[in-house]
Amino acid sequence: MKRFEDLVKTVKSFAKDYHNFLDDFLTKQGMECMANTKRRTPVDTGRLRNAWKVSGPFRKGDDRYVVIHNNVEYASFVEDG
Repeated sequence: MKRFEDLVKTVKSFAKDYHNFLDDFLTKQGMECMANTKRRTPVDTGRLRNAWKVSGPFRKGDDRYVVIHNNVEYASFVEDG
């Protein structure tokens, strides 16, 4: 019985570590994507380029994700060209 309890503890530990690993991975990927997006953003005053942000990671059911966003009012016009 002791071995089974140890196994359960080990599996729970792996699950927790996996979720932490996944959150770290998503954050790093989001930051890399934001850096690439910033680099490709046209510059006039620099306001648009400097307004990029990464939020998250978030969980919704079994899904995990990060959001890359820009709140400058004319960002959608530059993106859509």
